[in-house]
Amino acid sequence: MMTSTLDLFLASLVLGATSLSSRLVVWLPGLALRRALPWLQSLAVGLLLGDALLHVLPHALETGLAQHEAMGWVGLGVLALVAVETFLRSGNVEVAAPGVPVTFARMNLVGDFLHHFVDGIVLAAGFIAGGAAGLATLLAVALHEIPREIGSASVLVAGGYRPRDAFRLSLGMAVAVPAGALAMQ
Repeated sequence: MMTSTLDLFLASLVLGATSLSSRLVVWLPGLALRRALPWLQSLAVGLLLGDALLHVLPHALETGLAQHEAMGWVGLGVLALVAVETFLRSGNVEVAAPGVPVTFARMNLVGDFLHHFVDGIVLAAGFIAGGAAGLATLLAVALHEIPREIGSASVLVAGGYRPRDAFRLSLGMAVAVPAGALAMQ
């Protein structure tokens, strides 16, 4: 049974709201936030590595890529991440002026928007398959979003955005969920 565009739109708003709720972490009191930031950033990195190792790597192996070749690319990717992290933490990256976010925080916003757009497309695909599949997709994506968004919020704050600005920007990023969902209609 095909669901209506209204059902899909409402589900995409629920998904957007789910990802926004995890942005509340940026409203932690100053000292608590400073103590939590390293842990939250580690969560963000762990989720990215988990996605790569648990989703992308098996898919690469299924397409016929030799195991030793795939692991070589994984190793290069890890080394590249270590190099970027070392460079960013070395102090060589300067903020143009106090309060102006550094480049990695801006890059995070672009990635977050694209991620939400794809989430909307995935949600629409679930609803195209039927109402039950759509609701299952909504639940699965929402559960995936909560820890990812907590890590993303910490990247914005660590990158120089004030917590209030990070939350406002997340409102803009969440708009991509219904945009992606409706693009499939």
